[in-house]
Order: sequence, then structure tokens, then C-alpha cells
Amino acid sequence: MRVLVIDDADSARCAVAQGLRAAGVEVLEAADGPVGLAKALDGGVDLVVLDLRLPGMDGEAVLATLRRSSAVPVIVVSSKRHEDDRVGVLDLGADVIAQDSMDGRTALMGAAHKGSNAVIEMLVQHGADLALRDIGSRDTINALAGVRFQPIDYADGLVRIGVQSAIAHPDTFALLKKLMKDRNLPVPKAGRTLESICVVDLCK
Repeated sequence: MRVLVIDDADSARCAVAQGLRAAGVEVLEAADGPVGLAKALDGGVDLVVLDLRLPGMDGEAVLATLRRSSAVPVIVVSSKRHEDDRVGVLDLGADVIAQDSMDGRTALMGAAHKGSNAVIEMLVQHGADLALRDIGSRDTINALAGVRFQPIDYADGLVRIGVQSAIAHPDTFALLKKLMKDRNLPVPKAGRTLESICVVDLCK
């Protein structure tokens, strides 16, 4: 696997690259938007990790331009906290948004929400925690106090993400179910009610 990491912050880029190389992944690096876009368009890249704050060409422009001719999976690293901002990045063609803070969805949950099976397999292969639970986005915290979700919930379409309702991804649900069974993790039933709160009804 070859991963392109585009980030102008040397420490962050090197940390990601070092971790990937330690896992046996081939890594390309770019420190600005134009160079990163050129490397992504050259082909031979299996995954792009993209920061949004880049010199020369911001991450949104890189992503929009890349999507005109390439479907390579893209994990966007962002500190954007407003849900409309994150939805906008997804609409541009990002497969996953990974928060650069502890607030918000993990990359695995973002991939489940998008139905990005190849990204899910890659993340799990390199240590993503299938049993990790997450409280979702900020506007669900009060309504669903105490309820925590797994990636499989996002794939099953039960969880609302801000103003955007999760779309069911049956193939992704099946993949996550298999991956959890393979690791002897308890697998919840599809379409279940969480702690007496039917999230599907709540989000109509």
C-alpha cells in the first residue's frame, strides 16, 4: 500500500508518516497543496491523508480538483468544529474526516457513515478499534445523553450526524459485523433500539 500524506506542519506530517512506515506502509509526503495535488494525480497512490490548512492551495481546493479525475480514498484531517463545515468537506468527496482533537467521530466511524469499505479494512488492519464507542456530534449529546455508538451503528443508518441523517450501508454493516466476529467482539443486532431511544424515530 502507498499512502500520500499532505500536511504543511512538519511535526504532524512526520508523525503520521513514521507511524505508517512502522506498519509497513510506503509513504509519500507533501508540504503544500500544489505539490500534494500533483503527487495524488500522478497515480499509484492507494490513500491520501489530507490536511485542510495548506499553503499555496487549501485542502478543500485540493480535494475538489482531485475528485474531478480520481476516486482515490481521502482521509481529511480537520479541526473544523461546525457540522456544516464537516458536511461540506464530505460533499466535496472526502471519504473520512478525522478530527485532530478528541471531539467528534473517529476515522473508522466516518468511514462507516460513508460506506467506505476499503478504508474500513485498511483502518482495522492497522489497528483501528472496532469496539470503540463515540457520543456522536455535538447536537446529539443532549438528546442522546449517555448513549454511545459504535462504527456498526453508523453503517446501519441509526445515528444522526448533525443535520445529516446517516444513510444505511448494508454491505458496510455486513463487513463490520464480520470483522467484529473475527475478533470475538459482541455484534449488535441490525436496526436495534439503543437504551430505549429509537434513534431512527428521533431523527425523522
